[in-house]
Amino acid sequence: MLIIQVWRINGEQPTLIPDPEQTKLFSGDCYIVQYTYPGNGRDEHLFYAWLGRESVPVSVENYDRLQRQGSTIGIIF
Repeated sequence: MLIIQVWRINGEQPTLIPDPEQTKLFSGDCYIVQYTYPGNGRDEHLFYAWLGRESVPVSVENYDRLQRQGSTIGIIF
């Protein structure tokens, strides 16, 4: 089963975006995208960072901080 989950970097905590809204990414925001697909006997995961062209440095810094800490939001970076 293919699953896509998208989190918007919002201040200190990433916010999971509801499925119907996951096709709308805004240039002023930063996002983390998780793509899950069936692998060899287990699910495989790909993670993407989407940094909006007009995103403020604070959003980019928060994304970097979350990645360095290996924070858990239902996934591990």
